Amino acid sequence: MKWGFKNMKVGISTACLYPQETERALDHLLQLGFRDFEIFVNTFSEIQPDFIDHMRNMVQSMGGGIHSLHPFTSGYESMMLFSTYLRRYEDSLEFYRRYFDAAARAGAKLVVLHGEKTSAQIPNLPLEEYCRRFQRLNEIGKEYGVIMAQENVNGFRSQDPEFLKEMRRLLNDDVKFVLDIKQSVRAGFTPDLILDAMGDNVIHIHVNDHTEHQDCMLPGRGNTDYRALKKRLDAIGYSGQWIIEVYRKDFDEEKELLDAAQHLEGVFNSHS
Repeated sequence: MKWGFKNMKVGISTACLYPQETERALDHLLQLGFRDFEIFVNTFSEIQPDFIDHMRNMVQSMGGGIHSLHPFTSGYESMMLFSTYLRRYEDSLEFYRRYFDAAARAGAKLVVLHGEKTSAQIPNLPLEEYCRRFQRLNEIGKEYGVIMAQENVNGFRSQDPEFLKEMRRLLNDDVKFVLDIKQSVRAGFTPDLILDAMGDNVIHIHVNDHTEHQDCMLPGRGNTDYRALKKRLDAIGYSGQWIIEVYRKDFDEEKELLDAAQHLEGVFNSHS
């Protein structure tokens, strides 16, 4: 099965099946019928060339593609990339080259960044310095033909629409964004507010659903108005993937992931 959206693709993150080993998760999702993927790597060995080549070959043999790579060090980026200890920052830039190289080998066009956490104990970097470091990461990524894309993440500075707006003001087209619906809800902002901040710099979406009482659900089980969201993204020329990203606790059987994708297909195909 191959998803047949006009001007869009629905895919899935291997993170949905965590803690299954990444290659097993990918195989299960391929067997379900998914063809477009975000790979969430979970350890050092999973960014080795042989491992990346194996996953790329798995997907390409089924006519699919890997579009994005999610680092397993996202939770440590404050310490690695955005602290005041400059030697660790420089070392971490070199380590992130391994992600960019892995993404390029996989055929992915972007690596996802969480960035700097909010903290009451440790002062955040000045915004200009944050953007300078982001831009340096992005410049390294471009050496590999890969974009570093800032995700909105609860508990990180990127949860705040004003922070995202300032990134756009300072970096213009040199910053691209990943919209995550559940992360906006957790931070107390509507996806529309996050989109207002990201504007037409959004290039990737983590799609999920929510209700008043649950902040992460499979698409189709909550209150998200996907028709309205797609209409808005169509208006800014969005042509990236819609990557289903939920947690393993959010469903009972793997087939439910397929049902969620088919729900999205029905919603978007019925949209005029």
